[in-house]
Amino acid sequence: MVAGVGRSASGPGEVRGDGALDELALEPFTEEEALVRKPVAGVFSYERAAVDRILQRNRLRPYPIQRLCLHAVNRMLDEGRTTVRMGDVEAASGGEPGCQSVQCS
Repeated sequence: MVAGVGRSASGPGEVRGDGALDELALEPFTEEEALVRKPVAGVFSYERAAVDRILQRNRLRPYPIQRLCLHAVNRMLDEGRTTVRMGDVEAASGGEPGCQSVQCS
């Protein structure tokens, strides 16, 4: 990741104007599945295929993962179940093969 727009040069109020960027090393995000399963643990569950599809569709990005989970859980609840299925994920994402989140159209 690279950062730097309008950052302070030597203290608050001093903006560095040369456009220099600093590289920040980020560790790989490894808790993707926990973003899906942990919020509902002990109450609801997910089919393995549903978890895999959620992670695949959202390219392992935390916010879109949780947003799609919310919509999939709501669909599951509407149908009176306690397990999120692949169909819930597909319905929540519009069922579109290239869809990355619930806002696809």
